[in-house]
Amino acid sequence: MSRVVAGLSASGAGLAVGCASGADRLALSAALALPVVPLLAVFAVASGPASAPALASLPPGVVRWSAGGPSESGGFASSVPFRARLACRSRALVAALPAGSPLVVFFASAASVGSALAARAAAARGLPVFAFACGFPASSLPALGAGSWAPEASGVLSGSWRWCPAQSSLWPGIEAQR
Repeated sequence: MSRVVAGLSASGAGLAVGCASGADRLALSAALALPVVPLLAVFAVASGPASAPALASLPPGVVRWSAGGPSESGGFASSVPFRARLACRSRALVAALPAGSPLVVFFASAASVGSALAARAAAARGLPVFAFACGFPASSLPALGAGSWAPEASGVLSGSWRWCPAQSSLWPGIEAQR
């Protein structure tokens, strides 16, 4: 992960992460360890520094508190289940990506719901999606719709898998008649 974060940073890419303790924390730590810290955005489900002290030490403006909440500054109502807040956070992160920007996802397991949600949201927006399967075979990566995963063999993202959406037919009526 450190190699990928350093390579993307060197290319001028920013880093947007969630606030989870796994891959998000590792990616953030890798970015903060670089000689020149890239542009950072942390999408947190917490409502402020008092509720997430580990994020409080980051520079002002880096953390987007209550990301994806009903109002970014008002936070989530206490009645909103935690899993729903995490899903809103993942969608907010993907929505904040500039058009054409890739989403690079580190799947800690093939059953990672949040990573899959972010990847599906990015694919639905037509963004390039690259996935690293960490500790499990890449053949277990979840499908993001119609399409397939293809290995990325070179560059900063070597070792990842790129989502290749299925080509839509130019003549759907003729295809249906076959």
